[in-house]
Amino acid sequence: MALTKVSGPLTTGIPTAGNLPDSEIGIVAGTVRQDDTDRTKWYFINDASHEPVGVSGTYATASGGTITLNYDTTYSEVISMVVAPDETFANQMNISCGGSVGLSRVLISASSAFTGAFTLEWTGSAWSFISGTAQLLDPTFVSYNAGTLTLSHDYCRGAAITVAPWSDGGEVLNPYIPLIKTVGQDQVAIQWIDTTTGNIVTDSTPSPRMKALITKTNAQGLFLDGTNNATDINGIDMDLGNFWFYGIFKK
Repeated sequence: MALTKVSGPLTTGIPTAGNLPDSEIGIVAGTVRQDDTDRTKWYFINDASHEPVGVSGTYATASGGTITLNYDTTYSEVISMVVAPDETFANQMNISCGGSVGLSRVLISASSAFTGAFTLEWTGSAWSFISGTAQLLDPTFVSYNAGTLTLSHDYCRGAAITVAPWSDGGEVLNPYIPLIKTVGQDQVAIQWIDTTTGNIVTDSTPSPRMKALITKTNAQGLFLDGTNNATDINGIDMDLGNFWFYGIFKK
């Protein structure tokens, strides 16, 4: 079916599909933004410059990696539906999105391709972390126990992680070799091998030979309900961007 535009004012100038009269066409359109307090709620922006059309309620609801956006009626056929990120999500956060479209709701999901990196070292009195430019995983010390260092970091889903020794510009001539012990959505545990003995380090006190470069690539879809520390993507808060949607349906 070919889509055409009926000329006239906005209230009557709606698309038509094939031979369907405009009285049989329904529109679902608008934009949603995540609430900064209740991350499961994605509010329809409705202000002096924005107005949602054909939606139910004042917000869509997220669970895990899916936002459920309900229409204000149930249609008989889907003609088309487009879901797109705004300039913040697309350009600054590298987010792509799409919708699984039904007759009474669309399920929105999204992903983001980014890689974060940081160096870590024991300075002799504390753990120090330095993130690369535009690679803000924002690591935080959790614990050190018998040679195992545990860190948390901003959202970066999956287990696509590498860890390498770091000599800090050649200052450390014999650094320990770091090993990944466990990795989660927002946490990683690291052990160390002493190259002198070939054994895993179990010392109760950290060593200045513990220096490493950590690189992690986000894998799989984004959590859109704020769980698993998914409130900041590469250093930018999720509530700063919007998802736009536009759907055409047969009544």
